[in-house]
Amino acid sequence: MKKLIKWILPLVLVSIITSCDRNADISENTTSPNMTGKITAIDTEGRRFLVVSPDKFLDQAKKMPDATWFSILDNVDIEYKGKTFKAEDVKIGSTVKVWSEGNMKTSYPGQTGGIRFEITAIDPGKGDAMGRVTGIEKTGEGLNENWYVNVDGVKYSLFIFTQVWKKGNLLNVTSIKVGDQIKIWFAGYDFEGFEKFVTQVVIS
Repeated sequence: MKKLIKWILPLVLVSIITSCDRNADISENTTSPNMTGKITAIDTEGRRFLVVSPDKFLDQAKKMPDATWFSILDNVDIEYKGKTFKAEDVKIGSTVKVWSEGNMKTSYPGQTGGIRFEITAIDPGKGDAMGRVTGIEKTGEGLNENWYVNVDGVKYSLFIFTQVWKKGNLLNVTSIKVGDQIKIWFAGYDFEGFEKFVTQVVIS
């Protein structure tokens, strides 16, 4: 059951009192971006960006950063230095300003539609950590399927939408092999009792 919950946690609706304040911010502010942060994940279809704030938190202990899944709506504007970007060209780790459609689902991370994305910094490609793969593990099947990667002996969890890259090609998790040198990017938020979530792996 714990394994199934781990897959559902990033998408499950979890009531948060602060969601009311977040809705107010979005509906009342139309000229300034509704959120600024780092794109820490992109879903399987490439149509949603997870943006996590570096300095805004939803709890006093500062363990729950402001985080929102922004769906890429039709005719959305994605810009970088005045040039138009396609959604498929956006990289995990890039810093972005986002303007929302105005409706935020009560969840953590939040869920809403993005009507404009302004990339202010492209990800430099260094990752959040790097090292050698010392183990790759799969448990369960179907909805209970979970993948883990050990990097220099430290165990990390992979999402179902974790991107795996090698020489510019988007691959799947089975391409990761023991002995590979990799860089990894994290989701930017954690749940107590679970391994750190990896959203992108780049194989050297």
